[in-house]
Amino acid sequence: MNLNNLNVKELRKFAGELKIPGRWDMNRGQLEHAIERTVLIEEATKLGIEMPYSKTIEELKQAIADQRQKIAKMQEMLRKEREVTEKFMEPENAPTESVEETPKKKKNGRTRVINVFKDGELIETIEGLMETFKWVTDNNITNVGWVKRSLKTGEETNAGYKYKIGGYKFEYAN
Repeated sequence: MNLNNLNVKELRKFAGELKIPGRWDMNRGQLEHAIERTVLIEEATKLGIEMPYSKTIEELKQAIADQRQKIAKMQEMLRKEREVTEKFMEPENAPTESVEETPKKKKNGRTRVINVFKDGELIETIEGLMETFKWVTDNNITNVGWVKRSLKTGEETNAGYKYKIGGYKFEYAN
């Protein structure tokens, strides 16, 4: 919003809508400053930024820009994670071609059995990698990337932002 295009009467009216105290005693410059600051503080609050009111307008603008950048990065990470998950998961609500249930055809190759350990204790044995991916997703344990990493390196999963509990280890059964 360009406050320069508004006259003092319009600025006071806008300041009243924002519930800025003392607006009747302010001159044009003070009104513009108070309005800009109030709008920035409201935007920062909507973005979840807790800032003391003693911050300058430039500090507020920088904090808002930083938060928007963090949100954009998180959205991009979530989009990539969704793509990976969709790539390895069968759609649950896929339409079936016939009413009769046909047995699943076994693909060429082997189906490997995967053991799931939690803090060193075997808690689940799952047949097939895709079933393991489905199990971890349904039980909100970790993402597909951590399953693959654990199978490859033997590492336990770490707790994170989305998955609060770590300590799961995935191994191929012999």
